[in-house]
Amino acid sequence: MNLDFYYKGDRNYVHGTSMYEEIMTLLESRGFHRISNLDWRFGKILRNNLDYEILRDYQLKGREWDSSLKFTFNGFNYVVILKENNSRIAKRKVYLESSIVEKTQCNIANKSINLRRIEGFTTIECLVAINKALHEKVLNPASGKWYFTRLQIQKPLPSNWSSLDVYLVNAKNARLTKGDVYIDEQCIGCIFFSLKV
Repeated sequence: MNLDFYYKGDRNYVHGTSMYEEIMTLLESRGFHRISNLDWRFGKILRNNLDYEILRDYQLKGREWDSSLKFTFNGFNYVVILKENNSRIAKRKVYLESSIVEKTQCNIANKSINLRRIEGFTTIECLVAINKALHEKVLNPASGKWYFTRLQIQKPLPSNWSSLDVYLVNAKNARLTKGDVYIDEQCIGCIFFSLKV
């Protein structure tokens, strides 16, 4: 089945936040309520629309995918696989990531960043934006661009919260990083970024 996406801001690739939002809406509409143990992987930068399949985890072997989301529902393990198709993206959405970043408080010494709840953005947009800002302030590579690579969370991100924090806990050769994600002072999982030069 085909999913139609849009570009965010001046980007020319499908933003990971768009994939998260689209798939969460899709799963809810298909009756997958109260899913848990989410593990989302992004295999490569995607520039076209995507096809998807929802499978049981044992059906994944031998299947090719560009992005995948594993999750648990009613005691069973499932996976959504996304594969880029040849359908070009024709839509674009205004996305002012800087409006999120300018509201953050960054602590370079302990490699953390905080955002108090703001309106007009989804939780995943806020999370990815502040994590990117943390990387740029703490690691600040001479070249390259940080990309959202993986998300491991216990439950889907809530829409209502007061405080969002990321603590950078691992940076392997400053090319692959892991950050602990806290919502309202509770650790809810990890976010991973990779540096593409």
